[in-house]
Amino acid sequence: MEDWICLKEASAMTGKSERTLRHYAVEGKIQVKKDGRFWSCNRASLQKISVSLPPTPSVTPSLPKNIPVKFQQKMAEEKRRGRRLAELGVYAELMTFYFKLPSKNTAGPYLRQSIDGIALGYYEFNITMKLEHFRLARSSLVKALVVFQMEKHSGAITQLEDSLIPGVSGLIRRMEKMGERTHAAR
Repeated sequence: MEDWICLKEASAMTGKSERTLRHYAVEGKIQVKKDGRFWSCNRASLQKISVSLPPTPSVTPSLPKNIPVKFQQKMAEEKRRGRRLAELGVYAELMTFYFKLPSKNTAGPYLRQSIDGIALGYYEFNITMKLEHFRLARSSLVKALVVFQMEKHSGAITQLEDSLIPGVSGLIRRMEKMGERTHAAR
């Protein structure tokens, strides 16, 4: 019998976001199935993308401890309201990526612009403005990608191309679909 685990557990085990794992599933890199609204992943297929998996799942990765105070305060306010920006997968992944970089990284300003764009888009109510913020975030990530390519940072290039840029593009597609539904309803 095959061993299936929930996507959240698979994310914790591999260190990849749930969104990245769904992206891998679309590409055929891993096997997934959907039971109602819940996604499950075949444990054996995860071993193809991971060097080694722990026998038991670890705690879901959280944001680094060195996040600036103003971001921590904003997250605390959102937690009280029942939704948090940090729960947006691409935002959490980008924050982690940003804070792992050396402080004098030349791509840092572009990553910061992208973080700001995602946060502004997340809190925007107007779909057109949401799209504009998310598109600016994506273009900033592409600028960071160019800098990393010029500096030959292969790990950063891989994460940007395989995970972060497709994640922001997914936000844009979702907003475009919402916009189409809004216009169709009028």
